[in-house]
Amino acid sequence: ALEALVSVAARASGAYTFIHAEVYADRDATQVAPVVTALGMNYEPALFITDSRGVVTARLDAVFDEVELASLIG
Repeated sequence: ALEALVSVAARASGAYTFIHAEVYADRDATQVAPVVTALGMNYEPALFITDSRGVVTARLDAVFDEVELASLIG
């Protein structure tokens, strides 16, 4: 999923801001970040798409590809 995000971001030519947040709080990937626990997310990846006001307009969970992602951001 991260590869799809990187690929779509490269083609977006500055029209969007892409942010990747790691779910783990440590380098060994043994401690989940507090926000992940607070949101009750027991899986990854998850991708939230927002509008310019920060309102979530779409969400992709677990399995998605470049085609699905690109269709949501236009």
